[in-house]
Amino acid sequence: MRVHLARTLTEDIGSLRESGLRPRAFELPLSAVVDGVKLMGKLDRLDWDAAGARYRVVDYKSTFHKGRLKNLARDLVQVQAPLYLELAEQSESALPESARPVGADILAIEDSAATTGYDCIQSFTRSEWEELREPVLDGVRRLRGMMAEGKFLVTPDEGQGKVCEYCSFASVCRKSHGRTRSRAEDSRLRAEFEEIRERR
Repeated sequence: MRVHLARTLTEDIGSLRESGLRPRAFELPLSAVVDGVKLMGKLDRLDWDAAGARYRVVDYKSTFHKGRLKNLARDLVQVQAPLYLELAEQSESALPESARPVGADILAIEDSAATTGYDCIQSFTRSEWEELREPVLDGVRRLRGMMAEGKFLVTPDEGQGKVCEYCSFASVCRKSHGRTRSRAEDSRLRAEFEEIRERR
């Protein structure tokens, strides 16, 4: 772990020097209501430059090799980075008033070309967020609506190596029941979920 951490820190420090950003806030709890949906999160780190004009959100992970952040956000598979950007943007006290986002970075400590084939720093840029903001927020709002209606679906594609690996409810999950899993793949609820994902 020490070797991974040293490598990631070296890359992070290089990125900070190149960008002119500096770590300014850590473990920052933020909340905001966006399009009628309350968003809450704790930003691992918030960096901004000396002029208070540019900032980036940083989230630490042990590993993150799920794919490109833009594609994951577009498909509503991983929306943490974009929603943290939105939280920072909506916050009136977390940032200098004139600050504009550079993007959100995930620092995956154990990732490298040699270990996992993925860079330890993965970025979601401001331009990607500008492109995807409306469809992502619409998708989040619609998913929240499904949950409010009690619609919690089985998503078989989130099995091994994904969310199921660390879920606390694996012992009671319906995914492990063959018939339930099969029905879920062809259910109306699943179709509704896929429609939300594909509405882009």
